[in-house]
Amino acid sequence: PELVRRMVRDGHAVGNHSWSHPEFWKSSKRTIRKELAKTNGLLVKLGAAPTLMRPPFGEWDPRVAKTSKSLGLAGILWDVDTLDWKSRNTKKVTKLVLREVRPGSIILTHDTLTTTRKAYPAIIKGLRAKGYTLVTVPELLGARLHAGGRYANAKS
Repeated sequence: PELVRRMVRDGHAVGNHSWSHPEFWKSSKRTIRKELAKTNGLLVKLGAAPTLMRPPFGEWDPRVAKTSKSLGLAGILWDVDTLDWKSRNTKKVTKLVLREVRPGSIILTHDTLTTTRKAYPAIIKGLRAKGYTLVTVPELLGARLHAGGRYANAKS
């Protein structure tokens, strides 16, 4: 809870990623709603006002879109997948991001992995050296964001 409060205080975008990371493609509409609504409720109690969600496993279909829309959430996916969960290799993750990133990219990482957290300084340094500015998803997509919409980069 304190981490979420700090993120809000520091101006980070706080989004919803579901309560228990289920496989939405195997879930009922009711389960999808419960997963997202329960997380939204907790985030609101912690001071966040979620308008973004990243579906577990990137699973986006009409049921997820409709549920997200009803909860006021835009679906955020990515166009650069680090596969950090698979390689668990700091150098590979860094190299992949710096090779694959394009203007307007959304990069998927998992900060629960030590190897990924160790990659962040080199990724940030490398992106800045290439002239990139790091921004939040709302800063990147701005007024284009709408509940129920699906976004994978600044061009989608």
